[in-house]
Amino acid sequence: MKHPKSITLNVDEEVWLIDTEFLKSSWQCIWGNGCKGIDSEPDPEAGLGCCSVGAQMLDADEAMLITAIGKSLPDKYFENYLAAKDGVLNTDNTATRIENNACIFLNRPDFAGGAGCALHIAAISEDEQPMDYKPSVCWQLPLKVDRSNTQPSLRSWNRSDWGDGGHDIGWCCSEKSEAPESFTSQQPVFVSLASELKALVGEIAYTELAEKLTKLDTNL
Repeated sequence: MKHPKSITLNVDEEVWLIDTEFLKSSWQCIWGNGCKGIDSEPDPEAGLGCCSVGAQMLDADEAMLITAIGKSLPDKYFENYLAAKDGVLNTDNTATRIENNACIFLNRPDFAGGAGCALHIAAISEDEQPMDYKPSVCWQLPLKVDRSNTQPSLRSWNRSDWGDGGHDIGWCCSEKSEAPESFTSQQPVFVSLASELKALVGEIAYTELAEKLTKLDTNL
């Protein structure tokens, strides 16, 4: 019998439903290594990944934080440094601005300071945690905290989480049936994304979660 598809976990006096299949899977981000992006047509050569839309802000505090970080990023990390002088968020401060058909923080493949998220590159270069620089939605993906039901859950993102636009996405990297090339890591997700999971559920709950997932055997 295979292991259960979900388990429960106590997080801050709430009982969460945890997706064991995804957290024990071999998913990994393959940006720059075959990622097809989230536009309507797969386009691995463009290198846009999931940055072809602006990153949604969690709240006003996050909007202020990302604005402050964006203003302080040196041009050596940030291809759109000059454009950012007019602001890094959209007009209503709910998401990052789109610049040249992608998030303003996306450095293109030929940028000397490094391709990919300028916030991520800056954090790594300064020996900081990328999650301390990036919008919540960016460092949490493909993990999804879902509070739409009576019981909160932690699972992977799927097409429906993109709303009506989910039907227009060329591929969804966290769905193994359509993106097997993303499930090639040597580590399970609960190990490779340990820092992100700790930030979402806390150190104590993560330790319990890791112990439970380690004990599960898909061959039982």
